[in-house]
Amino acid sequence: MPPDALTAFFSYSRDDSEFALRLAKDLKAAGADVWLDQLDLVPGQRWARTLQEALQSSPRILVVLSPASVDSTNVEDEVNFALDEQKTVIPVFYKDCKIPFRLRPLQYVDFRKDYAHGLKVMLKTLGVRASLPTATHPEHERRGSASKQPLSRMAYAGITLVGLLFALGFTFFYVYQVPKLVEGGGQGRVFYLLLVPWALSSAVFLFGAIRSYLTRRLGSFLELGGPVVLFCLVLVGGFKLFAMELEKAHPTFVQKATLVPPPVKGKTVQIRVDGQKIDAAIDELGGFTFTASGKAGDRLLVEVFVNQKLASSGYYVVGTHTIDIHWTSPQ
Repeated sequence: MPPDALTAFFSYSRDDSEFALRLAKDLKAAGADVWLDQLDLVPGQRWARTLQEALQSSPRILVVLSPASVDSTNVEDEVNFALDEQKTVIPVFYKDCKIPFRLRPLQYVDFRKDYAHGLKVMLKTLGVRASLPTATHPEHERRGSASKQPLSRMAYAGITLVGLLFALGFTFFYVYQVPKLVEGGGQGRVFYLLLVPWALSSAVFLFGAIRSYLTRRLGSFLELGGPVVLFCLVLVGGFKLFAMELEKAHPTFVQKATLVPPPVKGKTVQIRVDGQKIDAAIDELGGFTFTASGKAGDRLLVEVFVNQKLASSGYYVVGTHTIDIHWTSPQ
């Protein structure tokens, strides 16, 4: 069928057929009158003659700009004919390319980064006020539509603020209160109870910041991957902080000691330090080492049992020197 007085003729390269077909379907679905050979050629028609008639009778021409169309002589001929006939030429910027000289003075519709926005501008340019169509959108855009921001930037800014306040509160708690908790002996329960909320609030802060302050979307992988990485980092850092404070509150050291006199063969000797059994190998000269909680200068109770009987008991000042533990064989 010949185009009417408001028809817009599509001029494009065959390399851009998929984009041209998609755009034409969306424009037609919204009520725009466009002519595209892929949609409007009827079987049995002479396509060259029909194409020429459509171009001649259409008052407007949509030129799809891309590297392929810039190199196409057919597109060049169609554009030159339209300009010479003083038709309305609307450049459609599909892919980055060098705009032909004769088209540079003309305002174009940009589809390179945002198809939906370009379609909206194109419908307005063609005088169509209908709502945007969705049926012909590619599968990847239909999947992507579900991931568009359901909340406003202000809402995400509020989420960011709440996450920041909680994260700062938990950070203050762990930096200034963990040492007291460690000394008080209740650190384990409280620590493990609040470590996950600390990491979660930090991740929420980063997620809200990405959604509210970035002008361009980073993609679901980066938007979710960043907070997940931060969550893990806070967990690991929290464990490290707790371990450091625990080490400060309950340091350990290795002490050298010697039994005087050395134990004789056939006797089972057991060493206890502050009530804890020490699994230490005693050499022929009575020397052995043990690890205990405390620091240099502390006094520790050291007990020696021979054949499960107490042979010696006393307090010793521990440090870098070797302590001599005197004992007598029990009767």
